[in-house]
Amino acid sequence: MWEKKFKETGTMVRFADDLVILCRTKEQALRAIDVLKAVFGKLEVEMNREKSKLINLWDDKQGFDFLRMHHRKIPKKLKGNKTVSILRSYPSKKAMKSMRQKVKEATKPRNRLYWTMNQMVAELNPKIQGWKNYYGLDSFCRPVPKQNRLVHPKTPHAVLEQEAQPS
Repeated sequence: MWEKKFKETGTMVRFADDLVILCRTKEQALRAIDVLKAVFGKLEVEMNREKSKLINLWDDKQGFDFLRMHHRKIPKKLKGNKTVSILRSYPSKKAMKSMRQKVKEATKPRNRLYWTMNQMVAELNPKIQGWKNYYGLDSFCRPVPKQNRLVHPKTPHAVLEQEAQPS
């Protein structure tokens, strides 16, 4: 329905019950909010006021979280000393906290002090690989290596070096 009737207002990106509408102007954004309120009213659904907000990406001060990713405008330098703005996505603070918690839960129990390195790797690999697969899609993404600091102190350095060498 949005694409047919309100496409000129903005582009809607939807996943399950979450959505974002990307508009070029504040007027379009305010119109999109009015349309959503009307549609939600007819469906007898309420908008979550804590999660719903109007964000201006062009002032370089804020971004927004959607699908566990934080989206914001950043400058990118081009040849000839020219700078353009692009939209980039990286793991949200909530997603980073969740990953840290999963690694802590996997490495914290005292009975795991006696685990072999292979047991610890077998426990952590699915978590780390899943994280990498979901968030590592963007080659520009910088925060993912920060999660490495969480794992490295908990594993012997020699094993990490050995794993990094090509077979």
